[in-house]
Amino acid sequence: MRLSWGFSAGLIAALSVLPGCSGHSHPSPPPSSVTFAGGVNDGSKYIPCTWTGTTLTQLAGDGSHDASAFSPVVVAGGINHVAGTWYDGQKETACTWAGATRTDLTGGGLAGDSSYALALAVSDGTVYAAGHYTNTSSGTTVFVPCYWNGTTRVDLPCPTNVGSASAIAVSGGTVYTAGYYYDASNNGGTDVACLWTGTSRTDLPGNGSVGGDATCIAVSGTTTYVGGLASNGTSDMPCYWTGTTLTVLPVGTASGGQVSAIALDGNTVYTAGSYWNGTNVACYWTGSNMGSLTGVGTNDSIGFAIDTTEGTVTVGGYYYNGSYIVPCSWANGTRRDLQVVTGGYGSVFSAWWFLD
Repeated sequence: MRLSWGFSAGLIAALSVLPGCSGHSHPSPPPSSVTFAGGVNDGSKYIPCTWTGTTLTQLAGDGSHDASAFSPVVVAGGINHVAGTWYDGQKETACTWAGATRTDLTGGGLAGDSSYALALAVSDGTVYAAGHYTNTSSGTTVFVPCYWNGTTRVDLPCPTNVGSASAIAVSGGTVYTAGYYYDASNNGGTDVACLWTGTSRTDLPGNGSVGGDATCIAVSGTTTYVGGLASNGTSDMPCYWTGTTLTVLPVGTASGGQVSAIALDGNTVYTAGSYWNGTNVACYWTGSNMGSLTGVGTNDSIGFAIDTTEGTVTVGGYYYNGSYIVPCSWANGTRRDLQVVTGGYGSVFSAWWFLD
């Protein structure tokens, strides 16, 4: 089970101890309007934010505790729309931001239970967010996958007590969400990647076994493209599913990897993530062709978001410089550091950071 619920116990702790997807082949200038979301740390807390180009814009949490925003960012009506979560010292609250305006989203549990928004889509002026909430009303903590249509929550069917929707898209009036649920009875316990069309769930096949996680989604017409990872029984392999057809992506001599982001340009599928070669190495795939992205030496780096809208494949993520993590973007493989608060650090985030 891959869950890290809560910024203090999971995501933020993980970040603080890190060790030391129309693409074209011709050169393009670094994109100036590509926007990614994430968080910057000011030494006491994580602050949700976006970067347009390299320029930092902070978003509102409660001002005292950790909060984060998650890529992808959707630009609609000239406004950046972002999903995220903020912490008040007792519980997490799912939210969306439209520009600087935050809208909180409620779960279906008790007053002290948490909710999490991990991804967002905008269709015909309506904001849709995907995630999950906790429900302790039965005396057992249940993690319920869901999406919000505006602020109206729609619970998604899940066969176990642990699940989450980590990606969302809307096409032709149909809401598609992707994520996973944890099946304790399967091979001693494993995650099962799945896709919900409306509220109808379809499990996605593993790589010779059942296990997997779905982290991102793109839709063309009624065809879904879901990125994530699939287990082959010994390691997790980066992949995407076209409908329910699995494509395992190459990692060279590495032992595994994962896809964090997916984008379509015509008939080409672009994905971003990382492979494992003793450390995480950021990379992206054009179709099934992998390209590595440079960090610093052999330190960790991961790609969490991908954009192809300016004729350049731009990946957002982070690298570890030996002392702290640095938010960055790679445009056609060339890395640029993103702004942080003075003396701070940060990363572009996606749902995968929260669920890993």
